[in-house]
Amino acid sequence: MGRSRNFDLDEALDRATREFWDRGYAGTTIDDLAVSLGVAKPSLYRAFGNKQALFARVVEHFEAVYLSFVDEALADRPVRHVVERLLDGTVRACTGAATPPGSLLTHAAPANSPEDRAIRQLLSDRIEAYETKLVTRLTQAKDECDLPDACDPVALSSFITTHCCGIALRAKAGVAAEQLAAESAFVMAAVPASRCIEGSDQVGAARS
Repeated sequence: MGRSRNFDLDEALDRATREFWDRGYAGTTIDDLAVSLGVAKPSLYRAFGNKQALFARVVEHFEAVYLSFVDEALADRPVRHVVERLLDGTVRACTGAATPPGSLLTHAAPANSPEDRAIRQLLSDRIEAYETKLVTRLTQAKDECDLPDACDPVALSSFITTHCCGIALRAKAGVAAEQLAAESAFVMAAVPASRCIEGSDQVGAARS
């Protein structure tokens, strides 16, 4: 009869998240995880399944815990506050003192192994999902006259998403949070100003 689990699943999932975040998918072995979590491999398999199943859980945990700022930012207004909070949250998530630098979504994908194509696709899909959410929010802002008529929400969303991925890459390379924040100021300068007239239906406030 198998030995019962004797570890906290939430804590174990967070430790596994940090292992994959630091080493990437290919660089993290089941042996590494068992040592980090302080459990035997059979207990790890019983709790989370195989490595790929565990990684899928890890991605969900990473988003729920370390990217929780995204949905909060998207609910803000005006749209400049949305973008500002997304950039600031990304810098903080990628440069935390108690977490690995960079982002699990940009650094965990295996580079070459064909058998890990599903992992690369999973991470690509998650980044695309965030970009789609941002397109929806920017489209709403345009409808509320919080962005100019000429603004393309898809292009602007792609521009912001690309910069957020760049923040992760530079943070992984050791660039300090202060420098990344300074670079983000250039992104903010590129966000078009509201076409609303001050004192009128500012950013659709009267419609909320």
